[in-house]
Amino acid sequence: MKRTLKEIYMEKAASDLHVIEKLLESELKAQLDVLKDVASHVLFAGGKRLRPLLMILCARLCGQVSAEIFRVSIVFEYLHVASLLHDDLIDEAKVRRGKPAAHMVWGNAGAVLSGDYLLARALTIIAETKNINIVKRLAFLTTEMAQGELHQLTLKGNTEISKEMYFKIIHKKTALLMETACCVGGMLVGADVKKVEALRQYGYHLGMGFQIVDDILDYTAESNSFGKKIGTDLEEGKLTLPLILALASCKEAEKKEILQIFGQPNVSDSTIRRVVAIFKKYNSLQEAQKHARKEIDQAIEALSIFPSSEPHDMLKNIAMYAILRKV
Repeated sequence: MKRTLKEIYMEKAASDLHVIEKLLESELKAQLDVLKDVASHVLFAGGKRLRPLLMILCARLCGQVSAEIFRVSIVFEYLHVASLLHDDLIDEAKVRRGKPAAHMVWGNAGAVLSGDYLLARALTIIAETKNINIVKRLAFLTTEMAQGELHQLTLKGNTEISKEMYFKIIHKKTALLMETACCVGGMLVGADVKKVEALRQYGYHLGMGFQIVDDILDYTAESNSFGKKIGTDLEEGKLTLPLILALASCKEAEKKEILQIFGQPNVSDSTIRRVVAIFKKYNSLQEAQKHARKEIDQAIEALSIFPSSEPHDMLKNIAMYAILRKV
């Protein structure tokens, strides 16, 4: 049986991922068991560890990777999980990675404070690098991530969001974290400005493409493999790229039909299938996929300044996985 791109890169990265997994657990130094329990509920629920792996691969692309660099890499998983804990609460999500969302188990306060704790641990580890430029990047990242979430919150239920506004939101919420992980990887091994910028471009375009595909999968993936109910963006009143493109093209009656259920809870599977049928009728899923493919092509192009190597090949494989994945 032919192996998938995910299987290939996961196999090649197995030793790195093992180290990352051990560090994630050992660095979770909460004094209260409840903090460990809530954070671990999402942290060890099957994430791909993509962000710390990106940092390690980008560092290895430019130099030698030390134990300390591995330790810094987990910052990006802590920040990612902190954002998930907060996002699920804001979105009133019931499921995350196939399990009850943390706030459904420990309440709103438990989820918020555990997210805050992971953020604090991440910033503590970064501060210990004593590299002011890296500290500044992380400060900018956390500020922009919060602004992106607030921006999306203020636009919840808004059906007039443009493509340009959507792209700005997903940059702050998703792409900037990958972008920063890639930059920091290069910075930690002393890469020059040109290489750090190339890594930033790779991370930016990878993150943009990754999120667009995520938004497509919200309507097309299988629920049991996606880890959450299909059509949650529609229920939560989030105007993502497939819906933006469909509303710009469909007939007035179809637009009215979609808007009547936009932001309504407990939308039936048959209704979601009807919306997806409208998407397919006007090629909005295909057009969204084209946007994602363009971003991934640009991510791969950004790597062209680096010579061929195993880290180079793995970063290209991750980019291709991002566009081809089903979950």
